[in-house]
Amino acid sequence: MEDVVRRIVRFNETRLPDIMQRKYAAMSVDAFRFFRGSAHLFYEDLHKESLFKKQPSTWLCGDLHIENFGSYKGDNKLVYFDVNDFDEAVLAPFTWDVARMVTSILIGGKVLNIPNDGIRKMAGMYLDTYFLYLQKGKSKHVEAETAKGTLKQFLEKVEQRKMKALLAQRCELKKASLKLDDEKQLSLQEDNKGKLVAALAKWIDKSKDKRYQYALKDVAFRIAGTGSLGLKRYVFLGENMQGKSTLIDMKECAPSSAVRWIKKEQPEWSSDAERVVWVQRMMQDTPPAMLTEYKFGNDWYMLKMLQPTDDKLNYQHLASDVPSLEQLMKDMGMLTASAHLRMTGRKGADTADALMEAASGEGLKKDILKLATDYCKQTFTYFQHFADAYQAGYFNSKE
Repeated sequence: MEDVVRRIVRFNETRLPDIMQRKYAAMSVDAFRFFRGSAHLFYEDLHKESLFKKQPSTWLCGDLHIENFGSYKGDNKLVYFDVNDFDEAVLAPFTWDVARMVTSILIGGKVLNIPNDGIRKMAGMYLDTYFLYLQKGKSKHVEAETAKGTLKQFLEKVEQRKMKALLAQRCELKKASLKLDDEKQLSLQEDNKGKLVAALAKWIDKSKDKRYQYALKDVAFRIAGTGSLGLKRYVFLGENMQGKSTLIDMKECAPSSAVRWIKKEQPEWSSDAERVVWVQRMMQDTPPAMLTEYKFGNDWYMLKMLQPTDDKLNYQHLASDVPSLEQLMKDMGMLTASAHLRMTGRKGADTADALMEAASGEGLKKDILKLATDYCKQTFTYFQHFADAYQAGYFNSKE
């Protein structure tokens, strides 16, 4: 087997070198962060498995794991909890998403030092709930009014957050500028800042949606996530005609790391941003505000509003509360099935009836759990090899 470190470096060789140092540092923290940052290995390693060959296809998140669920404010101003990252979105057999999610449960549970029987129970609850809702053939969503337990408390808490607090954390409003902290927001050269502001201001001026008529005051390079680190990403400070400020996220969209390994014929997209934005609009019950594709120079990006309600659950704090984690696994199983069902019949996807029929067999759940268990072990082996290389300074020598 080719050295995993070289595979990772080769996959990321076109990304921004300085930011890649941050990505490699994040991936060296633990096996779960490593798993988050190396989705391409999952597809490279497993594309020949029979589990992914004969099952019906739908549109997938493509990088489904427990931290790619989170809260956000929809365009209707309500706060939802749902799948919220679609960079790797692809048309493929539904078992890919489910197997990656179960693998993430097993890895995350071990990193959190949850007992093995508790981890397997959580994985089983996710699978049972996913297949139950897939068989029903009807999608559902989660908002504060319909959530239960820890998730309800989480959504009620984030609903109370104000834009003013987010702006105070990230901006110097009296100076009409963004704070630069070397962690989440980095400085840009003045000429690049000018080009970015001028280009987006021109796009806003042409927009027919009057809700997004903002005067742009500043822009910085944004650091967020793990898997997408190394791609270009920016945050803009804007102000509307009433003097209210907001933040706009601009994220470069790259090809899905899965698509090379998926045999299913894909639609022709004008850009990867069109793919990511379309899938998010269709896959979520209600998409976030301002979600759209945008071209700057030769690159395509996804635009969306940043909200104080955008957040992920803190699993470290929940590690000792297994009942709450079990309920979350049920919620995530339901949300995954709902997202997959919303995409049936769209742009080459199979029908809902095909997914419902595939969900009727018990053997498929056992096959997914076995594959995920084996790949969990493989991931810890990969991680140790990667972490050893990182500690030895291998990545510091890269230009």
